[in-house]
Amino acid sequence: MTLRLCALTRPILPALGLILPLAAAAEVTNLDTSSMSVGGVPVFEQELVVEGEPVQIEIAPVYGDKDWAFTTRWDDNNLNSLNMHAAMAEIGLKGSFYLNGSGGETGTEYAQELSTDGCSVGGHTSHHPFLPTLNANTLFYEILFNRIEREADTDRPINSFAFPFGRFKDSAEPAAQVRITEAWVRSGYHHNVYGSFVQNNPDLPEGYASTGHQVVPGDKKIEADKFREQMAKLLDNAAENQAKTPVISVGVHPWQPPEELEKFKVLLAEYTGRDDFWYANQTDIGAYRFQAIQTEIEPVSGQPGHYALTRPRVNIAGADIPLTVRLNGPEPKAVALDGEPLEVTPGKESGSWLVDLPYPPHQHTPWKIDYTTNGPGFEGREHAAGKFPDVEATLAPLPEGGWRIVVLNQSEAALNDFLVTVRLPLVHQNGIYRVAMDTLPPHSDSVSIIPAAPLNDDPALRDGQLFAAAEIDFVQNGDACRLYSVYLGEPANAGLQPGARDDFRVAGPIAPEQIDPAQLAALSAPDAALPPLNATPLGQWRTPTAEQREIFSRDRIITVSPETSWREAVKPFSRQPANIVATGEFELDQAGPVRIEAGLPVIFAAVDGQEVELTDARTPELPAGPHRLVVVLDTKGRISFNREEPQWLALFSNGKPVALPPAPPHS
Repeated sequence: MTLRLCALTRPILPALGLILPLAAAAEVTNLDTSSMSVGGVPVFEQELVVEGEPVQIEIAPVYGDKDWAFTTRWDDNNLNSLNMHAAMAEIGLKGSFYLNGSGGETGTEYAQELSTDGCSVGGHTSHHPFLPTLNANTLFYEILFNRIEREADTDRPINSFAFPFGRFKDSAEPAAQVRITEAWVRSGYHHNVYGSFVQNNPDLPEGYASTGHQVVPGDKKIEADKFREQMAKLLDNAAENQAKTPVISVGVHPWQPPEELEKFKVLLAEYTGRDDFWYANQTDIGAYRFQAIQTEIEPVSGQPGHYALTRPRVNIAGADIPLTVRLNGPEPKAVALDGEPLEVTPGKESGSWLVDLPYPPHQHTPWKIDYTTNGPGFEGREHAAGKFPDVEATLAPLPEGGWRIVVLNQSEAALNDFLVTVRLPLVHQNGIYRVAMDTLPPHSDSVSIIPAAPLNDDPALRDGQLFAAAEIDFVQNGDACRLYSVYLGEPANAGLQPGARDDFRVAGPIAPEQIDPAQLAALSAPDAALPPLNATPLGQWRTPTAEQREIFSRDRIITVSPETSWREAVKPFSRQPANIVATGEFELDQAGPVRIEAGLPVIFAAVDGQEVELTDARTPELPAGPHRLVVVLDTKGRISFNREEPQWLALFSNGKPVALPPAPPHS
């Protein structure tokens, strides 16, 4: 048995260590890289032979060397997606449905139905949160566990993702995009419907991900003329737009009633049946684009017409779409891949020939997928992998640091082409480890140890319930299989320096005319009591619940209460002008001004019983020692209050975060 060990890293992180097996291995190779390139993902090699006169080889940006890949995108667990799916099938349109967590009427059968007729499902997080508001572990869980659960529903890999609310960054907190990007990459996605995330993201490895141009027909009411205008802008400036991405993605939400779906079919029928379009779902498009970006074709020295093809493994790409190459030059006498002859067809241009390079039989797209849960965080909602009764997998952290992954094959059949991908939380500098072996024999086990590795310094990256997953691909009895072992632990924020989430009390929303500056200044005195600001539930001071502390970022104040009385009282303030009031204690180890960073405009501040004027978001100089702050934030009428969207609030002095005392009891 040959054991290969490799680690995948991001450019911003240091080099990774090895996964150490407990048993001896014949060969150990470190495939560590410094960027997310072909060498950073599992690849395999093929031999391409072109007989005849020399040719130049190019990889076609779109399968079949079509001008465009044309697809659709529909978000959320909406039962009307079934009607949209049926409408698309009538006119031969394909696409992907980006789903949240599985359950109830939008569980397994729902996802399976949406995966028929050339369509697929994609990731959209488990609970549809505002991702920038989440702590690091919850963020990772929302993105990755959603993929795991929906892959198990459909028995198909997922490689494509859509952000809830389109939110992957926050101008008030640049670090949010860094966290989200890292969690997204570690979760195994490489296609995203949001072009700005892929094309304008300095935190994403260059050349790693693919995307498309979004064209919106209308979420509820079909706006045909606007849609045609959007399409014309793309097609009339094809070269410029294809250079960004050769993918056109139609849709956002499947909210159209029956009469509008009829209009949708008529409108989209104008764009089906075109010879220059490849009609596919976003999973297949993502798989092809990943190949097109990551594949390398190099001539073999001293062997004219022979080329070494280095290509991502199909289980990483997500679908076994052949790779189209152009051969520019005289017509080849013959073309073969790994000794198998291939068909050569004329290309669009004179002197251009097309060849589709299929994946070989030993490359397998998983078609049987399940998961098993482990850890105290899954208590009461455990899940056993019923599709694999004789294969067990357990991922768990080690007391001394590091992780242990055990795979037990209790069946009568070997597990062949065995690849384990361990996806670790963001506190680990080393995010993805892979172990590969030829065979795990019947009635045997594989035990691998990921040693304690460097951790990121930012304490916020270990906030929340510790989450990790192992993705195990193998072939058993001819079936291509994928088994996940998912770990969810206790909250990992014990001993963390408190943030605004933990220490600050919040009241509101309150009408602007009800704000009393003198009252609020008095409340900022260190020993002052904190009576309600008014007699309604909105005027009561609130601290976050235990659940909110486990989910949201430590540097955000919780503006929404789960109390029924509060939810009733807040309805008139939805998307209306209002103020949020927050107060908290802090301590300075040396004198200096305090910089108040906030996601909403700060329109009032008071410290130690006195209103203070902010200059460039800074207070006047304050002495060393304990203080109390009261701030009023202006919602600008942008907050609906019908969903939890905690707001960024952080204090800094002398170039470092301000120390906050232990959190008060939660409400």
